[in-house]
Amino acid sequence: MKMLLRSMVISTLLLLGGMVFAQTNAELEVSGLYPDFAANYRVQMIGQRLKLATGLQNLTFKIINDKELNAFALPDGRVYITSRMATEVTDEELAFVMGHEITHVVEHHGVNQSNQTMTGMLLGAVLVAALGGSNSDISTGATVAGALTQGHYSREDENSADEGGVRLMAKIGYDPRLAANAMQRLIDRYGTGDANTPVVGWFASHPDSGNRKEHITAVAADIMKHPVAQLPTPFNINVDLDASAQHAQSWAKDYLAYLLTTDCNGRALATPGNVVFTIPVARSANNTKPTTPGPPGKTTAPLTTPATGVDAISAGPVTVRMLNTISGYSVTLSLYQTPAGAVSYSRATGTAVTAVLYWRENSTGFAGVINVTAQTTAAVPWQASQQLGDAAATRLLRDGKKNNIEGTLEGLALQRAARAFAEIVDTRGPVHHVLPVTIARPGGAIRVGDTVAVVRGDYVISEVNVTSLTGNNLTGNVIWGSHTHHDDDSVVLE
Repeated sequence: MKMLLRSMVISTLLLLGGMVFAQTNAELEVSGLYPDFAANYRVQMIGQRLKLATGLQNLTFKIINDKELNAFALPDGRVYITSRMATEVTDEELAFVMGHEITHVVEHHGVNQSNQTMTGMLLGAVLVAALGGSNSDISTGATVAGALTQGHYSREDENSADEGGVRLMAKIGYDPRLAANAMQRLIDRYGTGDANTPVVGWFASHPDSGNRKEHITAVAADIMKHPVAQLPTPFNINVDLDASAQHAQSWAKDYLAYLLTTDCNGRALATPGNVVFTIPVARSANNTKPTTPGPPGKTTAPLTTPATGVDAISAGPVTVRMLNTISGYSVTLSLYQTPAGAVSYSRATGTAVTAVLYWRENSTGFAGVINVTAQTTAAVPWQASQQLGDAAATRLLRDGKKNNIEGTLEGLALQRAARAFAEIVDTRGPVHHVLPVTIARPGGAIRVGDTVAVVRGDYVISEVNVTSLTGNNLTGNVIWGSHTHHDDDSVVLE
């Protein structure tokens, strides 16, 4: 029944957006965020490098459940990639598509469509709410509806975004000649996207000008003659688990690598442990033979399957292709239960978990320890697999409806530790939050030992561990982030 209602909502949204799907199998299926860890790691690894290349701090990257090859960006910097796009194209093609969408944001192509987008978001939210959707369903419905109901980009904007996408992928180290394969893949699946072809997938909001592939090829050829300046090589973060974290060996190393890669904003990439998934073989630039992905990526198994087109699949699973990195940091994770009230004996109830990162910078020998605690007033199992009641759920990120690993105590502790470590990477040395801060106390129950997030606009700027409560204020130690707060900052109890 729920799936039927969801289909009704999406069908209505498509009708309102004026989009006609000629193929029965082209029906858009949206069911929240795509929780697969490997796909999300791959998107973040590429996305964070692209983000660093543009210098835009407001860019975020999410995967939505959708069986079409599609991607879109909202003017505020949110970039969405469909699950099919995130898992069925090569790294080079994905880097181009994401770079294309980012260019729309950088050059403000969506500003003229903002009113139309907001109308679509409102209609989407109303429709989902009317059908009894949860808050997360309503949010997802509004976001997707806003993207679907926005008008087509102009041909000028499309050409500009295509060129920007090619240049950005080259700037982070990918072969720009392979960008044209992304367009060919879309043409193979959807046609040319011109006036005589029903628009679906990426062409729904990205009309083809009839020569986009040729334009992309020309831009790539120019870059080969006049190479763009590439970003500095990222640092590598090697992640390991000590004996106390062996109970979490099926997920903790991979999840921490994902968090560190995301929070370090492209400056460093952490090595995942067991991330394996199959992706298509990359065609060579002249489309005559398959190419084993070389620099900047590397694989653990050769790709030997003869390529019959961009949809040729490799003979075996390919690990996530890590970009080339230079020696950076070694991090060892420890996880253990902290007795409730260990931080403060004012109220010794609930459950608490402490994550400790023992880190070392390989080149200088700088070393340190990051110690953070996540706690709740509820009596719950402290280990993530037990808290979820399903060990397999620890291999999934939050999908908008379920907590999965991100909603567990151990997951929260790792999130805080990763953000704190990202400051070390950013400053290239230890960060000492030695001075306590005093900020306005939020409403609701709060106790000494709790952690609060300080939010400015749409972003968390710091997390503070509460050490004392006085009147309308709280005082605490900064776990990570800013020591300077504004009167209009909001404080949220986590």
